[in-house]
Parts: sequence; structure tokens; C-alpha cells
Amino acid sequence: MTTTTPRTAPPDRYFRLPEGIRPALYNARLDIYVEDRRFTGQVDIEINASEPIGEVLRLHAHRLQADRVDLNGAPVNNWEPEPESETLRIELDGSLGTGKHVLSISYRGDFSSQDMFGLYWAGDVAITQFESAYARRVFPCFDEPAFKAPWQITISAEDRYTILSNGSPEDERVSGGRRTITFSPTRPLASYLVAIGVGEVEGSDPLQLGETTIRTWGKGEQSKLSSFAQDIAHFSLSKEAEYFDVPYQFGKLDQLAVKQFQFGAMENAGLVVYNESDLLIDPERTPLSGRKRVAEVISHENAHQWFGNYVTMKWWDDLWLNESFATWLALKIIDEWQPTWKVWEENELFRREALNIDALDCTHPIRADIRAVQESDERYRQITYYKGGAVLTMLEAYLTSDAFREGMRSYMRAHADGNATARDLWDALGQASGQPVREVAEDWVDRPGFPLIEASLRDGGLHLRQLRFNLHQCTEERPWSVPMVVRFIDDSGEQTRRYLFTDREATFDLEASGEVSLLCANAAASGFYRVAYDDDLSRRLTERFDDLAPVERVAYLSDLWALALSGERPITPFLDTVAALGDEQEEAVLAIASIGLAYLNSKLLDDAAREDLRRFVVDLFGPAFDQVGWDPSPGEDEPARVRRSELVRLVGSIGRSQKLVEEAGKRLDNLLGDGDHSLDANLLDITTMMAARGGDEDRFSLILKAAESAPDPIGRRRYRNALAAFEDPAVNAKALDLTLTETIQGPDLFRFYNIALANPKTRAAAWRFYSGNWPVLSERTGGATMLGYLIEFLQAIGPDYEEQVRDFFKQNPSQKASRAVDQTLEVLAVDSAFKKTSSAEAASWLRARVGSA
Repeated sequence: MTTTTPRTAPPDRYFRLPEGIRPALYNARLDIYVEDRRFTGQVDIEINASEPIGEVLRLHAHRLQADRVDLNGAPVNNWEPEPESETLRIELDGSLGTGKHVLSISYRGDFSSQDMFGLYWAGDVAITQFESAYARRVFPCFDEPAFKAPWQITISAEDRYTILSNGSPEDERVSGGRRTITFSPTRPLASYLVAIGVGEVEGSDPLQLGETTIRTWGKGEQSKLSSFAQDIAHFSLSKEAEYFDVPYQFGKLDQLAVKQFQFGAMENAGLVVYNESDLLIDPERTPLSGRKRVAEVISHENAHQWFGNYVTMKWWDDLWLNESFATWLALKIIDEWQPTWKVWEENELFRREALNIDALDCTHPIRADIRAVQESDERYRQITYYKGGAVLTMLEAYLTSDAFREGMRSYMRAHADGNATARDLWDALGQASGQPVREVAEDWVDRPGFPLIEASLRDGGLHLRQLRFNLHQCTEERPWSVPMVVRFIDDSGEQTRRYLFTDREATFDLEASGEVSLLCANAAASGFYRVAYDDDLSRRLTERFDDLAPVERVAYLSDLWALALSGERPITPFLDTVAALGDEQEEAVLAIASIGLAYLNSKLLDDAAREDLRRFVVDLFGPAFDQVGWDPSPGEDEPARVRRSELVRLVGSIGRSQKLVEEAGKRLDNLLGDGDHSLDANLLDITTMMAARGGDEDRFSLILKAAESAPDPIGRRRYRNALAAFEDPAVNAKALDLTLTETIQGPDLFRFYNIALANPKTRAAAWRFYSGNWPVLSERTGGATMLGYLIEFLQAIGPDYEEQVRDFFKQNPSQKASRAVDQTLEVLAVDSAFKKTSSAEAASWLRARVGSA
């Protein structure tokens, strides 16, 4: 629509809607033509104006063609799209007064085809993804989180399709080959939480939680894999309602699985959309890691029904609060559901990932100023989820769980159905605990980085000094306010102390009885910091290593590795500690050791030193594997089965034991050939990967077939990942070609290259293919988030390729994922420095160790 009215320059991408004009109710109808990949719509928006509206009214609309605009029942003659701000400019006949008005817009649009946002075809379902700011691609709306309003939605589509949305169906009609459903009005929702799904999907049998019906939806036979998802959804929803002391607010809960999705899931109110691999599983054939992943994702999304949906951030700079809290609470829920899973030990691996990124120069604060909403799409990273969750863990440990929960309940009551900021939460927690929570929390949320705490015993006290931990060089900066929980053992037994360490250096009274035989300066790994113990405390930790809680042992090993990587300590303390783990019973401790040893194998050592590493690992962990063997004993518990898988990973994958590699091949061939299911589920991933590495074209064909036909999504993903592991050059070339096809797409794309680039035997070919086909690969990611991951997983390539990668991104800059590029280049620089300082030391240590064995 054109206009001749004089006007000022159009707004830019930083434009924000004025707060004085707010939606009060959306009445929206959408007619979806799935076969044509298009839609038409009509939206009536009741708006409240608390201040006079000038001669121009704006709301968000992008890639939509408006055909008619009415205001208060009268047609508007002039309107036009403003692409830079993704708004629709509506020119009024004079100024409009305060009070209630109705804006009506008839429009049309097409499915998104270049990315997985707005309304798009996800392989077998037409699905919406509106976070952060993509509702404007489907509805003209006030597309900012502060503008919450109820939505009354009516959807029509071809009658063979099931239609789902946030509300429950109130009226359904079939006429002229089309199905039309009117859904119940929602509670006040931000536009990014509205959802629509249209496809040939089937629902599971319902589960009831009070008046709430829980149902899981999938394509055809997939819906039969819903029992696990139903169970954890029911449990998590009930426990989260109990935690917040607020019932679930959105009527029913549908969980919908789709093939193509940017994320693990999206927490749309009442209709949560999942990547199928993160929802539908066969628990009998899924490793514990896979079951944990699905349980964590479902619990995370359900936590958002309160923290994010019921109480919503005002603007995207507090996105971290939604994600961090859901990450943290999900772990508490799973730990209560399945305490034998030891999720807090596994969470230490997530905390480690955030610590590693936050130790780079190119890190960023948890909370960042978001000027343009598009910037928020780069925030779906480890800092947002894992550091944020770890800071909440640290605060809860210091404040106590009771005070923390009471603060959360107060926050929910105060901001029900509305919006809030992080400061509102800090104030609620401070009132509940009597502690200076805002001052402490903002120190962690608004600053990048974290401290290295140097710990020693002096005159019966605990002496602490803090630096900023950095993988290039630790430096003195303004000290953090560090809430610390310290655990130690003295003559009277185990003791716990809490300190708020705010100075650069301080000594705290331990009030110990007699000698302190062991001290952990980060009890239960609850603090988001690294610890460097002096020689005396390190000796005590080594002597009584088994007296550390498993999660503390994991954190201690992680700290030793990080101190070596940063150059603060040599690599030998890490290797000495690993060398004492031959009889280690905790799977998470073995897992963290495996990560360090795999790094040595992939990035640090030359071929001769790799052979010494292989012998060291087989000599150290081989006897433990021989004791447990491939097959579980009757009545063996899950942790023992997971420990076996870690031993197989160590001995068979890093140690390259020929005996284990050959047995892995036989067992996989039997599994895929005649369906022999005797292989324990926890061995499926590592066995498949080991068998693929040494496999030929026949095994490649078996795995490729399984990648397409395995009965469960997580199984199909397992086999797609294994295609990247084949080391035979001819087979490897076939696998790389698949990354340009529909066989490998979405999240499987970056996982594939992570595997291929990490293996010294396939690295060169993978890099040639990756760099040579970059324009196609980068387009196939379908959005900034997945593109960022495709770039970040290039970090697996190691230091020898640093200059090549640096030159590559000079020639192929990526504005949509510039942070991922910076991070990748910095990680490779850290790897290069570490190789220069530590490869000879590690090789010498291994040579002496293997030579003396």
C-alpha cells in the first residue's frame, strides 16, 4: 500500500513499540493450506491506549501482505510494511484518543522456506517457532514479551490433518474438505509462546494430573514411543506445581514431536514442540544418557510453564533468567524422580563446559544488553543455560534450599500473569533469606568471567586469594562476591562452613577440631569457580581422594585439567590423578578423565606419543573392563552398566584395544543383521562408533540402512552420527557426501563434523569437504543458532589447523554467527599454546609410565 502523506524516516532494527499502546485480546483466524505452503489470516486486536495515539500506529508484521486494515470498524486507507523494523505502519485520519480500540487486519503469507522460524514445514508437520521474534511472520501483533494478552485462535486446514494449538478445542467443523477448530482462549501470553501444529500425527493415551490432560503426539507408529515422555511430563509438572505452590495454569499439556527443529524443544504454553529425538524413545533400547537427556528437556520445558510463560521477562536481556532457571530446576526434578541417575554428577560436565567458555576473552555476561531482538538469537548458548544455572545452584547452596524456594514462590505470587525482571527475583530472594542477594547475584550476572580461588591453610584458618581465571593468563581484577560452601574433615568428623568471599585475599576461621585431613573449597561443586590448592592441601586431597563426594572428584579433575590448559599448573598433576583411577567405581569420574585423555589423543600428541597413551589407557583400565566384561550380570544396577560403557570408551576407543574393537564389530553386525538385542542399551552408542571406525563398505551399508529405518528417533540419530566415524578413505568420502543430502541435516550436521574433525584419521578429509562446501553447508543449517553450532564444533579440529581456519573465516565472514567464529578461533589459539607448552611434557610422562609398566 502506498501513501503520499509526508513522513519521517522509517524506524530501524532497534525500534521498540511504545508502551502506551498495549494489546488486551487477540482474536485470530488462520487458514492454512499445507499442500500449497501458504496461509491467509484475519486478526482482531483489542488494544488499550493509555496515552493518545498519534497519526501513525505501528505493530509488528514481517513477510506478510496486508489486504485490508480496519480501526474501530472503519477502513484505514494507508498502510505499508517497514522491512528494517519488521513493522506495519498504519496511518490514521487524525490522532486517536486514549481508551479501548479494535484493530482488524486481513492478510496472507507463505511458509518459511529458508529457515525453521515462523510457520514452516518440518518434514511431516506444519509447525510454528516464534521465539525470539517470529510470531510477526504469521500474525500482525505486538511481538515483544512485555505485551502479554489472551489469544482466541481459530485454525483451518485440510481435513486429513490433526490441528493443535495452545488451547483446547472448543468447536470443530469439517466442510468442503477442510477442518476448522476454534480453541479455548489462553491466559495472557507473550506472542513468542503462541503455537500451531498441523499434520498427520497421532496422540498417545492421555494422562491426567488433576484437571490437566497430558498427551504426547507423533507421526504414525512414533506415537507408541510416548510412555517415557508421558511419565516424566506427569511427574515434572506435578513437582513444579508443588515447588512454586502454583497449579499448572494452561489447561491441557500437549507434547508434539517433529523431525526438523532448531532446538531440543520450545516451551509454548500448553503445546510444547520437541525435536523427535528429544521426546520419543524406547526406554529399553535407549542408553541412560539418552533417557537423561529426554527427561531433562521435558522437565526444562515444563519449568518454563511457570518461569517464562506464567511470569515472563520484560525484554530479551533477561532471556538468560528463563533458561537458567529451567535448566537448574529440571535437574532438581530429575534427581527426585530417579536419584540413582546421579544427575548432579553429570551436571558437572555442563558446568565445566560453561567454565571453559567463560574463561575465554570472547565470553560475555549472562545478562547482556539486547538492543535489537535479532541479537537474542545468539544467546542460546552455554553461558545462558549452563553458567546461569550454575550461578543459581551457587546461590541456592549459600542461601539454603528453603529460603531459595520461598523467594521463588514470593516472586511467582507477585508477578502472576505478568512480566518481571531479574531484579524482581533478586529482591524476592533477598527478602526470603535476609541476605544481600541483589548485590551478589548482579556481580555474577552482569560481569563476564569467574574467579580462580587459590586455597591454603594458614594458622588454623582457610586462606583464600582470587584472580580472574582465563585460559590465556589469570589476572588480578575487581574481586567477585563469591558465595562459598566449604567442606572439610577434622578430628570430630565432617564439617561444612559458608563464607561470602568479597576481597582479593582473606583468611576465614574454620573453627576446626584438631587436624584438617581433607578440605574441599567447593563443596558439592556448587560454586561457579575454579580452585587451585597449594601443595599441602593437594597432598591431602590425593591421600583421601575417595573421601571426596563423586561430584567433587569430578570437579577436582576438571580444575586440574583447566589449570594445565591455562598454563597455571603443569599437566602432570592431572595425569598423576588419572593414573590412580584404575579401580574408580563412579562413572562420572571416569567420564571426566576420558574427556582429558581424548583431548590428548586428538589434539596434543604425535603418533608415537599416541601409541604410548593407548598402552597407558589399556594397562590402566583394561583389568577393570576384564572384570566386568561386555554383558551385565543378573541384577546389576544402572550405574554399573554406565561404568562399563565408560570403560569400553576408555579401553576400546582411546586405548584402541584390538580385542574390544573386533568384538564391537561382531556385536553391531549381529544387532543390525539378525536383530540380536543382547547388547546392553548403555553400550549401543560406543559400540556403534567403535565398529564404524574400522568398518568396511558392507558395514557402512548396514549402518546407513539403520539410520533410515531404526524404529526410534534416537536410534536413527545414533546411526547417522556413526556414519561420520568410518576411517576407510573411500567409505569416509561416501559419508561426507551425505552431509549435502537430506540424510544428514539439522543438528545431525554439526554432530557429524564434530566426530569427523576430532579423529586424526579423518580430520584432513573432513576439513577439505567442510571448507570446500561451506556455502551449501551453512545454508543447510536453517538459522543462526544451528549455524553457530556448525562453526563452534569446528573447534574439534585442533591446533594444527588454526591458521587454516583463521584464513578461512577471513574469506568467509559470518555476520549471523560472529560470536561463534570468535570463540572458535580463540579456542584454537588456546589449543596451540597448550600444545607448545605441554605436548612434550605429556609425552615424556607417558613414555616413563609405559616404560616402567
